[in-house]
Amino acid sequence: MKFSLKSLLISIILICITIYAYPRKFPKIKIKTDKELPMQIGDTITLQWTTENVKHLYCHEISDNELPLNGEIKISPKESTIFLFVAEKGRKVKRRQFKLNVTYPVFDKINIPPIITDEETASINWNLEYADYVKIKGFDDLFPISGKIPFRSDKDTIITITAYNKFGYAKEYNKEVEVKYIEALNYPQKIARYGNANISWEYKNSDSIKFTNLNAVLPPQGDIYVNIEENTDFRIEVYRKDGTFEVKKFTINAYDSKIKYFG
Repeated sequence: MKFSLKSLLISIILICITIYAYPRKFPKIKIKTDKELPMQIGDTITLQWTTENVKHLYCHEISDNELPLNGEIKISPKESTIFLFVAEKGRKVKRRQFKLNVTYPVFDKINIPPIITDEETASINWNLEYADYVKIKGFDDLFPISGKIPFRSDKDTIITITAYNKFGYAKEYNKEVEVKYIEALNYPQKIARYGNANISWEYKNSDSIKFTNLNAVLPPQGDIYVNIEENTDFRIEVYRKDGTFEVKKFTINAYDSKIKYFG
């Protein structure tokens, strides 16, 4: 019994010495890139890895096959990606994630008025992130990623702002702007029966207008006199140059004049 206990103690001591002298070595993985992160979309980056105490290495985001224990690969990801490296040595397994962040132009702030008049000067201002310059449809200039410009329009329009990074990646922003015309339509609301009412008008972005109840096609700016015998409803069709038309309705009321005698 004493011999057995002594043998056991010796075995334990030898095991401890062995562990101390030859510590267990777990797999190690080091991952880095040749450029600072995050990277811009369209750019190419080199992903590098080194290992220690590894027999097999896998990363399915790179390849379905086993990877070399030390290596690198050039990639141009179109979105942020998490790479999961799995290193194996016998029963020992080491997993390490590496997130590669990819940025693309972001419209942080865009101010475009939804409605303007044809006589006002409005403004467009913008602020972008992860872009290098901006193009605006209708302008030949290249603009910085933060700026402001005036604009005018005499018809409904779409403002198109395109952001670019230095690798040619583009992202587009569109905003429709409705243009309200400052126009005129003048007429008396009431007039003595059998009197002549003066109607004047001014319509823009138009080739002609039509008084449907008078069956008259007239220029977009002018005036006429109409004899009013009774309450009369008028309908004007305004034909715009873009092929659309609008309807304007109004009424002129007739009243009987009262003659007063003084004596």
